[in-house]
Amino acid sequence: FDDTHIITSGINGSLKNVQFAKDTITANINIAAKDRSGFEIKKLSAAYKFTPQQMEFNDLDLITNRSHIKNYFVMRYKDFNDDFANFEQSVTLEAIFTGSEVSSDDIGYFAPELKTWQRLFLITGNVAGTIDNLSANKLLIRSGNNYFDGDISIKGLPNANETYLNLKSNDLRTNYSELATIIPSLR
Repeated sequence: FDDTHIITSGINGSLKNVQFAKDTITANINIAAKDRSGFEIKKLSAAYKFTPQQMEFNDLDLITNRSHIKNYFVMRYKDFNDDFANFEQSVTLEAIFTGSEVSSDDIGYFAPELKTWQRLFLITGNVAGTIDNLSANKLLIRSGNNYFDGDISIKGLPNANETYLNLKSNDLRTNYSELATIIPSLR
C-alpha cells in the first residue's frame, strides 16, 4: 500500500452543528468521495470530533463500494504530523463494529493480494492498537461457511511475510475449500 498514490476527487459533503471550543472541532459530518483507483466512499456520516490528540467518528455509518461499517472509530496520536508520517507504528486505532460488512474487494484497494478472495465478512467486535500491533476481542466474523468467535492479535502488518496471527477461539467453524480461498498456499 502506497498512500502517496491516493488521489481523491468528487468530494461532496455537509457539516452541521459545527463548534469550535479551544483546540477542538466538533461537527455532524456527511461526506462522499472517489479515488482514482475506483475506491469510493459513498457515505461517511458521523458525529465527528477533532482534537490535537484524536480524530473520532461516533455513530459512524460508512458505506463504500461493497462494505458497510457501523458504530465507532477513533484514531489517537501524540502529534498529528509526526504520527501520521509513521502511521502504521504511531497512530492507535480503536473501533467498535456492530453488524458491519467488510468486502475483500474494498480491502483489495489497499492490499491487492486480497482482491482475489471475493469474500464478504460480517463483523461485530472491538478492535484496538496500531496497524503493526492490532488486537480484537469479543470478535464475531462470518463469511460463507466460516465462523469465528473469539480474540485475535496480529503483529507485523503491513508486511505480510513478517506478520504473526494469534487466535483464541471460543468457536471456529470452517472447511478445507473455504480456507483454501483465503489461504491459497493450502492448495
